[in-house]
Formats: sequence, C-alpha cells, structure tokens
Amino acid sequence: MKIHIHWLRKDLRVHDNIGLNNNDLPVLPLYVSKEDTINQAGKLWLYEALFNLNRDLDNNLNYYESDFLSALEKIKNEYEIVSISWSRRYEPNHIKQDANLKQRLKDLGYNVKSYNSNLLFEPHTVGLRNDKPYMVFTPYFKKASQNEILQPSDEKAKQFVKSKSCESLPTFEKVSWQEKMLQAWDISEQGANNRLDDFINEGLTDYKVKRNNPGLKSVSKLSPYLHWGMISPRYVWHKIKNQDAPNKDIRHYLSELGWREFAYYMLYHFPNMNKENIYDFPYPWEKNDELLTAWKFGNTGFPLIDAAMKELTLTGYMHNRCRMLVGSFLTNILNIHWQEGAKWFADRLFDADEASNNASWQWVAGCGTDSKQFLRIFNPTIQQQKFDPDFSYIKKYIPDFDKDNYLKPIVDFTKAQNKANKIFESIQSNQT
Repeated sequence: MKIHIHWLRKDLRVHDNIGLNNNDLPVLPLYVSKEDTINQAGKLWLYEALFNLNRDLDNNLNYYESDFLSALEKIKNEYEIVSISWSRRYEPNHIKQDANLKQRLKDLGYNVKSYNSNLLFEPHTVGLRNDKPYMVFTPYFKKASQNEILQPSDEKAKQFVKSKSCESLPTFEKVSWQEKMLQAWDISEQGANNRLDDFINEGLTDYKVKRNNPGLKSVSKLSPYLHWGMISPRYVWHKIKNQDAPNKDIRHYLSELGWREFAYYMLYHFPNMNKENIYDFPYPWEKNDELLTAWKFGNTGFPLIDAAMKELTLTGYMHNRCRMLVGSFLTNILNIHWQEGAKWFADRLFDADEASNNASWQWVAGCGTDSKQFLRIFNPTIQQQKFDPDFSYIKKYIPDFDKDNYLKPIVDFTKAQNKANKIFESIQSNQT
C-alpha cells in the first residue's frame, strides 16, 4: 500500500493540520520520542496529549521509542512510503536539523513537504526595518499584521493507517502531586477548544482591564495548548476576531497572540537569545542559592510572589502578570541572573516555549527588546493592593495565609530597590 507519513511534533491535533489532512493517500500519523528534549512538566503534559490524540485518530497514532529515521526504516518494510510531511519548527537548532533531514530524504527519493501550522506570521515573512530586525513590539506587530492570516483548513484525511511495527504509548506512573496538577487541565484538542469557548463567554469582555487580576477568570490559559500545537493559532485568531465583544478587548487579546509571534521573530534573528543578552547589559548579577531556592518554592515572605511560584508548582502554569512580577523580583530585587529564572520556568511550565520564555525573561531583566533599557521593578505589596485586593489569588495557592502572621521577607525591598537603581545608573553612565 502506498502511504503518506505525517510526522507529528508540536502539532498534536487533528483539525487545521495541513500536513496530516491534505493528502489523497492514506496517512500514517507518526510520533517519535527521541528527537526532542522535553522538560519535566512537559513530559507529564505530553503523555496525556498523546493518549488523547490517539483517541481522536481512532487509535491510529504510530508511536516509536526511536528517532525519525529509525522509525522510517521499520515502516518502509510494511508500506510503500511516497511522501512525508511535518509542521515547521522555528528554534535555531531545529531549523538546521529539519533542513538537513529534508535534503537527505529528498536524496532518498521521497517527496517531502513542510507546513506552517504553529504561527500566524513566520519570522522570515515579516522582514526587516532599515536592514535590522524590529526591536519594538508595536511596529513589528503593525508590519506583521499586514500579512494575510489564512482561515483554518477544514480538510480531513480520507484514511489513517497504523503500522504493525509501532509501539504502545508509554505509561507515566504519576505520583499524587502530579495527579493533582493534571486535575486543572483537559489535555486534549477538545479541551483546548472548550477552554477557548469558556474564555469567550467569561473572559473576553473587559479583558483589557481584568487580565491583570490573577484572581479573576479573565485569561484564556491557551498557552500550553498553543505550545503543543493542540489548537491552531489561526483558529484562535479568527474565532476571537469574529466575536461580538468590545473592540478594545478583541484587539488587546489579538495583540497578546502577537507577543508570542514577536518572541519567535526575535529568536529567529537572535538565535543565541537563550544564553546571550540581546542588548549589552553588564549587570553584576549575584549568585545566592539560598535566595534562589526561596524564590523557586514560594518562600520569599512576599505573599503575591509566593502564591505565583506555588501556582507554577501546582498547575504547571502562571498568570501572565505574575510572571512579570516574579521575574522582576528575581532579577532586580534578588539580583540573580535572568537565566536562572528562565531555566526554572523551562523545567516547570507546561507552555515552556524557548522563544517566549527567554524573550520574556530578557525583557523583564532590562536587556531584551524595547525602545530603551530600564529596570522594571514592581513592589509586590502595591501590586497585591491593585490586582489582588481581596487576597483571593493568594489564598487560592496559600490556603492558610494570614497577612498578620506570614513569613519574614528574605530581603528588605526598599534597600534592594535602591541598590538596583544605583547599579543601573552606573551602567548607563558608563555606556554614554
């Protein structure tokens, strides 16, 4: 039998997946386990996602504990493989790997195609400004939005096939805290669509204002589903754009999708972004394992910071405003390198995009993309008074919270803030 193979990576969905569906031949959906490094939280998410994807494919997901070429060798003993496809990846190492593999497969006589399934605007389609990458979000997004965003595809594969050589999906022996972690999520394509519908019904109106309050049900929490490709960004864009909601809220949500695109654009133009500052920023970071550990596990003595870090541990997710607050606290108050925070997030987040994670950490540390460099210092007490005035978010993740009898702060905030400002002023004076 002649078949087409679609190699599933970060496109773990059936709908609006062009490579999976746009073919007249029977399609063999393939997932291999040894082509990518998955963080600890990601492994927990991935196994659930694969289990549910297999169900959506009528038990036709072909899983191999191997690399792609080894799986191909086994499959070709059973089928005549005519063509192969995959959805493009945009991390620098993956761009190179995929280009080399595509050429090798073509040399072997296969028809190979790759598709954009995971971004609204592929980085190379946005272009440059005065021969340099866009460094500020607003002009980038204005230029990028001039590109056509295709409507989601309704095509469906005519037939899926399963190889006799494929292996059983892995089981993941979960301990109690992992079971509890998963209770917050329906890790399936339908779960992604349900979460989008819930957000439209309950969070889209007044989104621009309420999104800053972590105690409200005012954000979509779609980032893990977008990260794993369990919902199409094109589908989200067009569905939100066509809602009967205040235009300011629709525009703001679409711009939040745009920030994810901007992060991939920056990674494309700054491939060492995970280990090098985008801007020269000789900040004298300090190494302090005791302070870093207190930050990681939510024991800083600042309730909003601690609640956010516990949300991360308990759910694999953190509210976007809280990500900004804990990032500022680590880099500008504890004076610990942004890479330490990025590593921790990369291991613990369900939505740990290499692009978004490193771009966000560089931005909050003052060395990333912006029209100018400046310290972003947020007072956790003032932030709590503004955005969690009834302590609802804090009490959700610290159930026994007592504001009159809480942990002693690990640093004097005012002294630390003054120290950071003096350091930054010194850096600026030396650079002028």
